[in-house]
Amino acid sequence: MRDEHTALPTAPRLRRGELLGLQWGDVDLDTGHLSVKRSLEETRSGLRLKPPKTKRGRRNVSLPPDTVEMLRAHKVETLKLRLAFRLGKRERRHRSSALWTGP
Repeated sequence: MRDEHTALPTAPRLRRGELLGLQWGDVDLDTGHLSVKRSLEETRSGLRLKPPKTKRGRRNVSLPPDTVEMLRAHKVETLKLRLAFRLGKRERRHRSSALWTGP
């Protein structure tokens, strides 16, 4: 099984900014799909999330089964860390629900 640092970057049709803009709400582990809804871009004033430039940029991407399993494991580990730090099971609205953040 690949680790979380290599599984999604090698998934087809994902740009780096799209990968970094993913949130858990964009991923459906039951169907093995993710929705590209935003990307992360660097600006002079810092990082910001932005929507895709075109309608074709907003799309669904199928994930290989091993990537889905890696994401399931990553989500479990993230939840364990959140509970260990007493942050609760769910992200609060004002907190990021990005895939690649810490607890």
